Amino acid sequence: RIFNTVKFPIHGSSGDVLGVCGISIDITDTLRDQDEQEVQRLRDISAKPFERLFATLTDQEVRIAQLLSLGYSDKEIAETMNLTADTVRHHVSHVLKKLRKRSRTQAVIEILRNRRDD
Repeated sequence: RIFNTVKFPIHGSSGDVLGVCGISIDITDTLRDQDEQEVQRLRDISAKPFERLFATLTDQEVRIAQLLSLGYSDKEIAETMNLTADTVRHHVSHVLKKLRKRSRTQAVIEILRNRRDD
């Protein structure tokens, strides 16, 4: 158990110290709750940067990012979305830039790591 203890002198009318008084409060549960809240806060903070980056993607870029995470090639994405391969490459480069990743693989790993199964 962890206690917060405060001690203070008890003075008589002449100013002499008559004794010492102390009060202790058990703060174990409070500290445990604060630790749990801090862990959750740190989890939330670590999740938010990627969420903010992902939120910068356009709807089309989000769809392309989803297809990338499913392992689609540029050609397959182009066929699925009725786009040219050049347009897909253009969007993929924007996705990588916005997610601050150098490769498709890095982007896919980050997307899968932060995926929400809603």
